[in-house]
Amino acid sequence: MQEFGAEHTLLKQEVVLDYLRAYLTVMRKQRFRLSYIDAFAGSGWRRSGTDAIQDGLLLQDKEAAMGCALSVLRMPKDFRFHRYVLGDLMRGNVRSLRAAYDAALAGGENVPPPEAVQILRGDANRLVEAECQRLEKLPNDRAVMFLDPYGMQVSWRTLERIAISGKIDLWLLVPTGMALARVMPRHGDVPPSWRKALDRFFGGPDWKSDLFTQTEPDLFGVSTQRRDATLQDITDYVLRRLRDLFGPGVHPSGLDLSIAGRRSYLLAFACANRNSAAFGPALRIADHLMREAKGAR
Repeated sequence: MQEFGAEHTLLKQEVVLDYLRAYLTVMRKQRFRLSYIDAFAGSGWRRSGTDAIQDGLLLQDKEAAMGCALSVLRMPKDFRFHRYVLGDLMRGNVRSLRAAYDAALAGGENVPPPEAVQILRGDANRLVEAECQRLEKLPNDRAVMFLDPYGMQVSWRTLERIAISGKIDLWLLVPTGMALARVMPRHGDVPPSWRKALDRFFGGPDWKSDLFTQTEPDLFGVSTQRRDATLQDITDYVLRRLRDLFGPGVHPSGLDLSIAGRRSYLLAFACANRNSAAFGPALRIADHLMREAKGAR
């Protein structure tokens, strides 16, 4: 069981699950083959500190809360994808998730059949690349993807591949306050390893000129850089960069998620399909769900 989870985790999960229900309601009227892809699926369970009791699916624990991957597998038959691709880099998480699914299947619970479920161990970026390649070859396939990393594991190259696919509705957790602001200190002295991570995350070094300011030279003619950009500026920058990739299918504000009263993450939404008949309804649904989530806090 993974030791994480609080109100923001539950809120994020509810938004994604509600979107999946709405997506399937719309898409099942058409002849597409639909996939759900979660490249950071986790162990299936998290210890949230609440007293919620989960029935079935292997584990009974008053402190256990079902993660998003298992919640998706438990959705009623009317809300079912043709394929489920659930991945994680941690061997223990994959083993736990697979055991939970196998136990549910053996117990006759309402879960998709084995031929529809893939539980894989591996790097999330490689999993996404493989799924994008697959979608390119299958004109009638579409997907919803949930990328829920702990930090900055998703590369800009991966987001580019998703955007190019034109077939994926993406929910992306961005560690705006939890990671980005921390590795961009205000004094401007970003260590080489952090610069490399930021280059990979943003797809190049432009983040420094965009978010940092050159100071006036001192008496010795030396100038430095400092970050005047606020957390909101960083959030706006992420959203602007996503619009550069996905075009009009990006939700304009996303959903800020807080931990202990501090803004820590941004839940962003982007529809890779640039046809207004596709991204228009997708954005309206995502906007409605985000507004409901904001009102629930």
